[in-house]
Amino acid sequence: MPSMLREHGLAIAICFGGELLFYLLYQHIKHTTGTERACALCCKAAATLFAAALAWYGAALRPGAPELLLALGLTVCAAADVLLRLNFLWGMACFGAGHLLYSAAYVLAAPPGWTSLGAFAVLAVFCLLRYPGLKKYAGKKNPLPYLGY
Repeated sequence: MPSMLREHGLAIAICFGGELLFYLLYQHIKHTTGTERACALCCKAAATLFAAALAWYGAALRPGAPELLLALGLTVCAAADVLLRLNFLWGMACFGAGHLLYSAAYVLAAPPGWTSLGAFAVLAVFCLLRYPGLKKYAGKKNPLPYLGY
């Protein structure tokens, strides 16, 4: 671990520092009245893109399907951060796609065992039991996107 920090510490520090800086700018702009929403969204996307940049850096160092899928998932979720504010359903769909990419990366990196498959089944049943409540929450909108997410 120490040699990794020595070799790649600058990239890690730049990405972490950029992410922190843009996140704090986003929070400041969001809470400042009279500031344009577009500027805040750009800062939010930039913060997430620094995390994606670090993942792409890692994928370049160790190319493989899990690393590439994880980097792609973070990039898709950076776009979802912006889309969520512009069009909720498209943003939610984009986050869903990002989470599918994360899931594929994790499954390829370490295939799930029976315990994790059982936990997933319990979670799926819980989500299906929530469907009637989601119908009420969604109102006139289709509740299936909420359930899918």
